Amino acid sequence: MDSVSAVVFDLDGTLLDSQGGIVKAFQRTFEELGLAPAPDDEEIVAQIGLAFDAMLQGMGRPLPPDELARFVATYRRHYWEIAPRMSPPFEGVPELLAELARMKERLPGLAVGVATNKRSPMAQHILDHLRLSRYLDVVQGLEDGLEPKPAPDLLLRALERVGARPGQALFVGDTEGDLRAARAAGTRSCLAAYGYGASAVPPDLVPDLRIGRPQDLLRWLQAHLAA
Repeated sequence: MDSVSAVVFDLDGTLLDSQGGIVKAFQRTFEELGLAPAPDDEEIVAQIGLAFDAMLQGMGRPLPPDELARFVATYRRHYWEIAPRMSPPFEGVPELLAELARMKERLPGLAVGVATNKRSPMAQHILDHLRLSRYLDVVQGLEDGLEPKPAPDLLLRALERVGARPGQALFVGDTEGDLRAARAAGTRSCLAAYGYGASAVPPDLVPDLRIGRPQDLLRWLQAHLAA
């Protein structure tokens, strides 16, 4: 088994406890567009991590393409305002990323990044506000020509940008889509069991590693990082 030279994280539910901001932005969007009644918190949280069309389908509120485009634009406007103040990092995440940065001083080939279904500017906006960008070599969000997770596109593009091979990478996420993206990309997978999507992961979709809190990742990495 290859040593690890790249660690890539999902964002929502893995690094950030962002469900409050997502829920608020969704509900404001439903209200602004007159799509009453807005879904309740639990309905929205259950769909976090999916693409917009899949989220709305899962809520039983599918929209035709033209209305979906308007919904997405409205949501992004609200979320841009809300997200930086309603997306705190999970306890232990800043310390984990800071320790990985220290490891990079000893292991110059180590890369740390994010692959998220958020659009790239949105992800960068939030991470900059939280002062977490300084720890990351790449922030890869959704862009034209890339399919969202569970497709492997975002993860593979992130690895390409840092010059890492999939066989040398670990992807850390909290949802079924994250684990399937890792499998499709050919990386090892880590389930962030503290995240809000972890309880819905099918039992037959077994990750290479499971962590109950962010700092649990460090011991595993210390044994598997490329020298």
